[in-house]
Amino acid sequence: AYQRRGDLARARWFVDALIAVDPLEPEHHFRRALLLEEGGDLGGAARSLHRALGLSPDDDLASEIRLAVRLLDSGQLRQIVQRADEELLFNLALRRDARAAAAERGYFLSSFGLVLLDA
Repeated sequence: AYQRRGDLARARWFVDALIAVDPLEPEHHFRRALLLEEGGDLGGAARSLHRALGLSPDDDLASEIRLAVRLLDSGQLRQIVQRADEELLFNLALRRDARAAAAERGYFLSSFGLVLLDA
């Protein structure tokens, strides 16, 4: 309800409380990821998705999580490319060690996203 009204802070507080009560429920981590993504924290969203997937590797929710991971990878890779175009130092850091440069700036890519980053 809070999310629909645009109150992401309260929605996140509520989901974080659910995680505190039941940290092994993948749905809570998935919802947290969606809130983080909506708030622009793609790295945090990716971490929450990976946590959710680790708790739910083979059920129906897992396929939704995998799709969300691919979409987040795509969004983060677009941000990385844009940032590299705008920031010379970041561009140079990517050329030296793309994974380290991305991680230092808070990006959190899946293993497939990392392969694309290295390409």
